[in-house]
Amino acid sequence: MLISPLDVVRWTFRRRPADAIRLYDSLSGVMRLATGGDSLNFGLWADSCAEPLLAQKNMADHFGKVAELQNAQTAADVGCGRAGPARIWQEAYPNVRMVCIDINRQGLGDAGFLPCAANAISTSLPLASGSMDRVLALESAQHFRPLDGFTTEAARVLSPEGILCLAVPVAGPRYAKHRLGMLWLTWSSEHHTMSTVRASVASAGLQLLSEERVGGLVYEPIAEYYLQNRVALKRRIRSEYPGYVESLLHRSILDMRRASKRDVIDYVIVKCKKANGSR
Repeated sequence: MLISPLDVVRWTFRRRPADAIRLYDSLSGVMRLATGGDSLNFGLWADSCAEPLLAQKNMADHFGKVAELQNAQTAADVGCGRAGPARIWQEAYPNVRMVCIDINRQGLGDAGFLPCAANAISTSLPLASGSMDRVLALESAQHFRPLDGFTTEAARVLSPEGILCLAVPVAGPRYAKHRLGMLWLTWSSEHHTMSTVRASVASAGLQLLSEERVGGLVYEPIAEYYLQNRVALKRRIRSEYPGYVESLLHRSILDMRRASKRDVIDYVIVKCKKANGSR
């Protein structure tokens, strides 16, 4: 799909659902070319991880453990994309009935066979109240508008003692727009703070159990990987995209690494519980 810098600017600043879909359809191929897989998250570069597919699997595995999927019977993956993490969870936890939900119908189609999938928005989930033991949003909640609309829906569909788990890029303690560099253009989602996330959880009547800041294991390692392998990755990306796309990506990665080191951006994994008697 041919895109222009003006398209990226327009979609980024309007951030309507249709714009998020266009941006995803246009640029998700860059991530797949760079990683060779279907998962589109940054990955968790722990335990001497040296390549993106393993980092993405690490993120899915860690996220599944935080969400206690081993104790669940039903789970909804909201903003599932091409369902890369959902397939990892389904293999690791075969007794969990996984429902994949995404606003992007094309993305769901590209995911191939899914045991249960629904084309829907995050603030209106096509699920019965109290029907899910887990609601999962791995690197997707930053696109949900409003965030408290999603957390309220998550609370509605969760069973008593059910768990909501989020993995979210967030603004760091030293966040300011002028400190983002090129990220002011390419960070095409909501710039939530931890205060925003906590307030959204509280407004839904959910109990915050844990929050794990892992930005140092997300942004800087993936930036180092890209920079060390840029020659090959540039060739691969430019085989399908205009040259300016890779140049924009390279500049964004440099600014992402700098912003992470300066606590301008962070990444958090949040775990919440629906207590008995919560709405």
